[in-house]
Amino acid sequence: MKLDPKVSKYAVELFPDLKGMLEGDGCIYTLLLKAMYGWVQTSALWYALIRAELESLGYKVGPMDPCIFV
Repeated sequence: MKLDPKVSKYAVELFPDLKGMLEGDGCIYTLLLKAMYGWVQTSALWYALIRAELESLGYKVGPMDPCIFV
């Protein structure tokens, strides 16, 4: 994830140790370990998680609608 220069500035003010992570463009680049609420990938990850759990319980995905489990 890329923190833009404005957010990076505030992050460095709050946590001075982050100053060493500032790039030449004034941004901080981070690695996310979990999905963040509101991102497109979040819903895909949630569906994959709930589908795997339901399938482990013996449910099958509906042939016409992948959101219906029988």
